[in-house]
Amino acid sequence: VLYGGSKGGTGAIYHGAALDLKTLAVDPIVNIGGKLEQNDRRFLKDIRKEDLVPTINGNLNKQNTYDKYVICSDEVPLYYNETSRIDEQNINKINVKDKMITSHPEVSRNTVPEQLTILNLLLGLSNIL
Repeated sequence: VLYGGSKGGTGAIYHGAALDLKTLAVDPIVNIGGKLEQNDRRFLKDIRKEDLVPTINGNLNKQNTYDKYVICSDEVPLYYNETSRIDEQNINKINVKDKMITSHPEVSRNTVPEQLTILNLLLGLSNIL
């Protein structure tokens, strides 16, 4: 199971799609071009390909045996709009509606119960309960 939030979520969904692994990505940064490029607080410019969505979609279309989840929120449109470009037939996208989410960092810290539930499901612990 691959799991991560923000940049870690990017790695989780990117490698989870490439290797066809169970995956949970929380508000991944799948495209650093456009508005994110103007303020590179995450120091990703020139380190990786700017737009990972075509690669993720290509890998998901090749093989997609295991469940992949992406938690995001349309309250953070800059990230949500890019995540929405991932083919929703190939992932389980959870758009969290929460008035406490107003920025990218708040997606992860305000979705801990959802994350734990999905991680337990992916790890197969739901069969034990």
